[in-house]
Parts: sequence; structure tokens; C-alpha cells
Amino acid sequence: MICGSCCGPFVIGVAGLLDGRRCTTTWWLHDEMRRRFPRADAAWGASMIEDGRIVTAGGPLSWADLSLHVIRTLVGPDAARLAADFAVIDTTPMSQSVYVPPAHLAASDPFLVTAEQAVRSARGASLSAAQLAKKLSTSERTLHRRLTRATGEAPRAFIERIRFETARTLLDTAPNAIKQIALESGYRDEGSFRRAFRRHAGMTPSAYREWSSQRRGTAKA
Repeated sequence: MICGSCCGPFVIGVAGLLDGRRCTTTWWLHDEMRRRFPRADAAWGASMIEDGRIVTAGGPLSWADLSLHVIRTLVGPDAARLAADFAVIDTTPMSQSVYVPPAHLAASDPFLVTAEQAVRSARGASLSAAQLAKKLSTSERTLHRRLTRATGEAPRAFIERIRFETARTLLDTAPNAIKQIALESGYRDEGSFRRAFRRHAGMTPSAYREWSSQRRGTAKA
């Protein structure tokens, strides 16, 4: 097993071990990884990926996630849980999306700025890939090609991520009820919003709001 976290996967890439493999790195290094190792299949924002005994991880505390993965693989899940409890860390890697500043990806591609604005302006309404393509005056095929090239995401995944970022910002800054935030972020109902948010953040909207508050030092004693 060969492992690397944050910029560690670059060393693995220089050794030629990422060619044709699915891998990841910390979000702000993703573009550089794709540029240096075009034969690697780099996934933006993934917390950890194992492909053929090559394990790569990204994001804050990714080294801890990687260490627990090695313990879990070589010794077993009970040992990994014990190590996590001892170190007071979570056994489940958190999505990097929680830490990425909004519009980070858009800064490198004006098309993404327009696409993001189109998604955000559709608050309170469903938005399909076909509808997004129409808003951008392009075809679905071109939309898919440009988004995949810029972000590694298909239109549906792109729409969901922007909605997640919108919801995350609202949870950080607005006291609105979860149901209201779901509607303002473009979700049809609170249930689908909660499922989507947990898929991206690894926690419920309420748990994220509490976590965010504690991180900013504003949680009530």
C-alpha cells in the first residue's frame, strides 16, 4: 500500500504511479495536479480514494483520515475506532466541500461564473441540465463538455454542488429555519435537502450549523 495526503500524491505522481488511476488531493491543488499529471484521473474535492492499493487523500486533517484508513485495512475496524477515540477524531472523512470558499472554481473560468449565477438565481425552483443549458444559451452536450473539463462534474452534480454551497452559506450566516433554507437553496422539499446536504458534508444541516458556529467561536456556552 502506497499512501499520500494533501501534496503527498504529487510525489506518487512523479513516480508514475497515478497514471490511469483515480486519485485526489486537497482542493486548492487540484488544478495543479491535473496539469502535472494529465494521465491521472484526479477527482476534485474527494476526501480519500483507493485505487489499486494507491491511496490518496485531501483536505484538512487528511493525514489523520489516511492513518485511520491504513489501521482499518491492516488491523481492522475495531482498532481504527480505538485509534480515533484516542486521538479524538471522527472515523469518517469529511467532504472537502465544507472547507472550500464559494466561487473558488469559478475564479478560473468566466463560464463557471455565469453557470453558478444561473443556478443560484433559480432558488425555489427545480433546475435540470436542459434548463441550465437553455439559460446559458448552449446545448446540453456543450454544457456537459465544458463543466466536465472545468470541474470534473456533470451538469447534475454541478447544480447540486452549487445548491449545497448556497445552503452552506445560508447556514453560516442566516438564522432561517432549515425548511426555509432548503427552499432558498433550490430544493423542492426539506427531506431531499437533508439527504443531499448529508451526502456532501457528511453531517445533517443542523449539525453543520452547530459545527460552523463552534468553529467561528460564536456558539453559546
